[in-house]
Amino acid sequence: MDTNKMRDQFDQAVLAYYQGRVGACAHYCASALKVDRSEVSRSLQRLKRRGLVIADGTYWKVAP
Repeated sequence: MDTNKMRDQFDQAVLAYYQGRVGACAHYCASALKVDRSEVSRSLQRLKRRGLVIADGTYWKVAP
C-alpha cells in the first residue's frame, strides 16, 4: 500500500476519534488507537495544517 494512502487512513482514524469528543490530548488518542503518541502528534499537525483540528493548550479538538 502507498505510504501516503496509509498516512491518510491513519489521519482519518485520528480525526474520527476527535470528532466523537469535545477535546483530548494526543496521549488519550494514542491509547485508544493503540499507537505511539508521536504518531498521533504528527497526524494532528497534518490535520491542523489542513484546518481540520485546532490546538487548545495541550488539548486538541475538531475545528469549528
